[in-house]
Amino acid sequence: MRPVVFGLAAGVLACQAAAALAQQGNVVISGAGQSVIGGAQASGINAFEPDFGVSWIQPGVRFGSFQAELRESKRADRLHLGRNYAALRDWKKGPLSWTFEAGDAYFTRALGEYGFSNLTTPAVTFSGGAIGVRSDRGVLHVLGGRATAWRNIFGTDPDTLQQTLGMLRGGYKTSDRIEVLGRVSRFRTSSLAEFGFNIADSDQAGGGLRFTVVPAVQLIADGSWVRYRRLDSNTQVNDGSFLTGASFLLPRGWVQVNTARFSPGEFPAMNDPMHDRTSTFAAGEYDLWSRATLFGGWETVTTNIDPDPTLEASANLPRNTANRGFGGVRLRLNTQSNFTIRVEEGGRIARPAHGGLDRESDTGLRSAEWQVLVGPMTTYARVARRLNVDNTSLDSTYTQDDVTGQFFYRLSRTTQLFGLATLTRHETGAAQGSSYWQLGGGAELQIAQRNLWLRGEASTSRNVDLVTREFTPRKSIDLGLNGQLRPGTGFSLHVAAYRTPVLLDTSGSP
Repeated sequence: MRPVVFGLAAGVLACQAAAALAQQGNVVISGAGQSVIGGAQASGINAFEPDFGVSWIQPGVRFGSFQAELRESKRADRLHLGRNYAALRDWKKGPLSWTFEAGDAYFTRALGEYGFSNLTTPAVTFSGGAIGVRSDRGVLHVLGGRATAWRNIFGTDPDTLQQTLGMLRGGYKTSDRIEVLGRVSRFRTSSLAEFGFNIADSDQAGGGLRFTVVPAVQLIADGSWVRYRRLDSNTQVNDGSFLTGASFLLPRGWVQVNTARFSPGEFPAMNDPMHDRTSTFAAGEYDLWSRATLFGGWETVTTNIDPDPTLEASANLPRNTANRGFGGVRLRLNTQSNFTIRVEEGGRIARPAHGGLDRESDTGLRSAEWQVLVGPMTTYARVARRLNVDNTSLDSTYTQDDVTGQFFYRLSRTTQLFGLATLTRHETGAAQGSSYWQLGGGAELQIAQRNLWLRGEASTSRNVDLVTREFTPRKSIDLGLNGQLRPGTGFSLHVAAYRTPVLLDTSGSP
């Protein structure tokens, strides 16, 4: 092995031109860049990655508020147009308020609006357009475009993929207790670059009902018809999805329960996980008294619920059933100290779609956390043990112990210190183990009463390589300076260096 030094420098400069009147809006011009130097591990990364842009926010115009953004980015060895976006919001026409969006935008599914903690959905990014209209009792959204993946560290380089999507969704409150929801969507996918997919076409139509029995009790019912075609298949499958559940707000806690089935063709966006699965879920919290809270939950999930054994795309996904439960207690020792004990248990059975040996595993976790604030110091400590048993592999049967500690110390209004220590021991059923530890810390201070902050951090770590059984040291140092040079002008500079050995191939093969 030989050491390799890897360095990175990034800077950001933003200038804001504000008009004399607040309602006249502002224009922000920004520039950023990342420069990378180093050994073999730096190959494949742009030596210099820039980002330049201008954004204009104009509130209070005759037709609502206007927003526009235009950015220049770099991919491989050429500059190109990055994120571009424009929106006209809150244009009022009678009792309706309209919003128009175009360019690189995003949206979230209505599924997350039901408020169940096990059914959260990420944002879906796309390049296209959207129209929204809202009244006192209802809302309607129409959007369409192509899915995008973000390629650079600044989040300003959307890569448009070969997945077209269109959606219409709306909601209407017939009364203070009843809200009716509806939606129609359409997906067509031919390529997602390096991202895998199994559904080529999907059409969906459905709706839901949210019934507020009393302010503390909500009942949910949702269902949809789905028609989809798998990748490499000419067969259109008619299917369905549903969700039922309830949320209860108790005087001293809360409870959620739901059961759901999401078809394989249910909204197959690139990064949306809520499809091809069934689940049953229950969770809650309850304050035993002012200083003790009990919490717990249970969920069973089955994925790849309807595999087609004639297709390669289905064969690569095992039929998987998992059962997970968790529980614990959170103690408030005083107004500035909390102690939490948590226990988790989970089992999984994976059955290959084409037959073969079922894979069963069981994982348990025991953890304790302590957070305390004493004067100017905040500390956090955690100890945990995870045990996993796998019937097909001794290497996948393991015990892992973790100990972590952190502190943050405020010396003064302008100076703070912080530190971190981590120790991990991983032992497998095949009598192989690895150890990992990391120490780090640093400081942040304000410079000369200006709105500039200097931050420095260093860390060192050691890990036992499972192949060579040798220690692998890693070291890093980070320095950053950011703040305002003057009103309306922001500045940020970050420099980092990493040093780690690389295992070289001495066999002579090319």
